[in-house]
Amino acid sequence: SRLEHVLVRGLSAPAIPGFNLTGAVTFNAADVKIKDSVFAENTSGDDLLNVIRSDCRFSRVTFEGSMADALDCDFCTGHLEACTFKACGNDAVDVSGSDMQLSSLVIHGAGDKGISAGEGSLVRIDHVAIRDATIGIASKDKSRVLIEGADLSACQIGVAVYQKKTEFGPGEIRIETLSASKVGHTALVEQGSRAWVEGQWLRANSSDLRSDLYSPKDKGN
Repeated sequence: SRLEHVLVRGLSAPAIPGFNLTGAVTFNAADVKIKDSVFAENTSGDDLLNVIRSDCRFSRVTFEGSMADALDCDFCTGHLEACTFKACGNDAVDVSGSDMQLSSLVIHGAGDKGISAGEGSLVRIDHVAIRDATIGIASKDKSRVLIEGADLSACQIGVAVYQKKTEFGPGEIRIETLSASKVGHTALVEQGSRAWVEGQWLRANSSDLRSDLYSPKDKGN
């Protein structure tokens, strides 16, 4: 599928018996390229756009006003370039079991995480600017996040590295250059996980970050 100069606004996750679709728009086992388009203001569902088991290439795409996650990539490969995320109800970019390259992203407003990598993902980021997120960047559950440059501001937590699901292992993050302003905690690192920032390994400063970050009802998700 190829989409160019498309506006998607005000859709809901379809309620179809026998299907469990969480995205207002879903690509399942269907490679997709999207350029110069906007996805905005879904009215229901966990994701504004959900891509599953696909190769996805997005360039100059704006995601705005998502009820929960803006972009959710499950078991995908792909590249996001010069994309913008605004006023996301939960995560701006949520990847699970995926291999993704992120270039020149701008995230302004995320109710939970700006970028979340989980379930054995590999995420390479050349530059990202994240403002007004609960957690700027999270690497969890045997994921690796490799970052050339990150500019974080007005976040409660800059980066978080931990294990959330018992069937996976600890997370890892490596950041070549980090700028953080008005950030409550620059980095939270759970025992067993690893964070390398600007030439040095950070000491673990939490024995159970999962318990610190999530309420009991969230811990299995």
